[in-house]
Amino acid sequence: MHSTISYNSDLNYLLVTIEGKIDSSGMRPTILNTGEYIQKYKCNRILGDYRAADLAVQIMELVDLYNFWTTHLRELGFSHYDAKRVILLAPGQKFVEKYRFFEDFTANRNSQVRLFYDFNEAVKWLCE
Repeated sequence: MHSTISYNSDLNYLLVTIEGKIDSSGMRPTILNTGEYIQKYKCNRILGDYRAADLAVQIMELVDLYNFWTTHLRELGFSHYDAKRVILLAPGQKFVEKYRFFEDFTANRNSQVRLFYDFNEAVKWLCE
């Protein structure tokens, strides 16, 4: 798994691009690195570009990663309730049901996470 993080100062959001096979141990450092950017730019709007990713984690690992994420945000002084996150997917992407589960799971915890297949629509929702 490879990830890059950048900040879009014009629209005030973080772009986290993830490529390759996603596993739980690879996501934890990405979450921590994203937290550094959140703190640096005081920006809690994140567009996660997963179009070139292969989500090879179990459902319970997604739950654990969510809990790790929310705990890390709290440690940084941010609330996951205020965060807005996009999961950008490619049409026909493998394991889309896991991404949908994650969207539903987080919505049930009052988090703002949405799946999109179009980059421009994703940015529009993120910046509303």
